[in-house]
Amino acid sequence: MIINIFIPIFSTYIELYLRFLFVSFTVSDCFTLLSSAQRVFHILWSTRNITMLRAVDAFQENFTVKVRVIRIWDHPDKRNPKDIYSMDMILIDEEMEAVCFKRFLAQFQASLVEKQCLIVTNPTIGFNNSTYKYVQNQNKICFQSTTQVTECQDFGGSPYGFDFANFGDILNHAINESVTVDVIGYLTRSFPKEVIRNKFAGKESVKVTIEISYLENWKVYVTL
Repeated sequence: MIINIFIPIFSTYIELYLRFLFVSFTVSDCFTLLSSAQRVFHILWSTRNITMLRAVDAFQENFTVKVRVIRIWDHPDKRNPKDIYSMDMILIDEEMEAVCFKRFLAQFQASLVEKQCLIVTNPTIGFNNSTYKYVQNQNKICFQSTTQVTECQDFGGSPYGFDFANFGDILNHAINESVTVDVIGYLTRSFPKEVIRNKFAGKESVKVTIEISYLENWKVYVTL
């Protein structure tokens, strides 16, 4: 008698459980589809309103840029050099520096990869007050908690972003000395390493000077 009662109850339980799994799976699929649709809609809508980097300024709000990340480096905290203060990067459609502070890294770090193409919506723009600028642009993009980042694949142009300086301009001091430049040429000579001690930080560093020549037999010295 007990067995005859137990079997129908057990069968009903299994049936309800399977129905629950089916419903759960269906709801999960719906959320996945909605998420994918939202992402596609965001890409399509954003690409209709792309702003070129040269057109943005520090007073602009609610804009979208489509860029490629070409360089990334960590900026250490001055008070604790082992800790990260921010992740800095260079973005191109035209070159601009960008920064993502430590408190927002978890939100964006997975997408901030060199050579990755991104659609960035609602960042903020600030003035680039760095002593040495890596690109000739007075502004810098800042990632905020309200910023949206979507990966994309249809970005044209160079994935490297090199802007090689003319040796003649370097030798004639026609280059802005507050902005870093790219150089390319033949390594013709290397000088012995020099050990330099920083009196304020109490640390030693090593520098190496090399000579690079170009086709017109121009030569420049580069310190590493």
